[in-house]
Amino acid sequence: NKDSGSPMQASVVFRSINDESQGMQERGVARSADDGSFSILLPSGHKYAYIAEADNYMGLERYINLNFTKEYSEFSQDLYLTRIDSGKSVLLPSVTFGQFGAELAEEAYAELKHLSRIMVQNPFMRVKIGSFSSAMFQSKSNFELSLIRSRVVRDYLVGEGIHPNRVVARGYGNADDDNIGNLIDITRADKINPALLNGRMMMEILTLTWEPPFIDADRDGIPDHLDNCPNILGTPANKGCPSIANDMQKVLDNAMRNCAFNDKRGVLQPISYR
Repeated sequence: NKDSGSPMQASVVFRSINDESQGMQERGVARSADDGSFSILLPSGHKYAYIAEADNYMGLERYINLNFTKEYSEFSQDLYLTRIDSGKSVLLPSVTFGQFGAELAEEAYAELKHLSRIMVQNPFMRVKIGSFSSAMFQSKSNFELSLIRSRVVRDYLVGEGIHPNRVVARGYGNADDDNIGNLIDITRADKINPALLNGRMMMEILTLTWEPPFIDADRDGIPDHLDNCPNILGTPANKGCPSIANDMQKVLDNAMRNCAFNDKRGVLQPISYR
């Protein structure tokens, strides 16, 4: 527990990331004991991403490269989990970009996918994504680059189905370690060799009680985010879709029960045409 420093129970998920064309392949899950300790045996020849997960907590993606490991060895690390709560901030060390640009690095996608899952699981959470650029340009250019990078992360989350009003993008330009420390809480792991980081991304939870804007395209009194038929006048009893008479509903239910598909091709079988 990052707040208290006390051990806690969690699951640690390991995924291999060698073959980018196949995506992240889950390799194992280690579930911690009461004292927070966990262990797992991993085969060499892979690069792994791993993250601690627990309900109502958020962890950070970490990496270990065993591509060139020839002999048995042991590796240990403390993994910190931050409770999901308003005002909490976390660094996103795996969300990096190409040098001098705003193109996401390959390893950034796993972290962003994890972040989008957290936001889906917490549908009223609104966050701020902040970016710090490296001290490579003039102040104005640093600010512009950091803002563009934050917007790239926001656009990714929106593309994953997150409402755009739930993600605020901010650019902070360049900041030294002391300035960053005033803005966010950095764990010991995040302090490792900061000179090698090509900019830094942070996420702050603004609220857990966000409410979507009331948009009702068909004017049936049901907001679009709760309306299964947002462009057709409907009723609350039918989740925003038009009401269907009981006898017609029985006919439709019976018709659907008698529909059969070819398992391999996903097309209707002739018996369904009746």
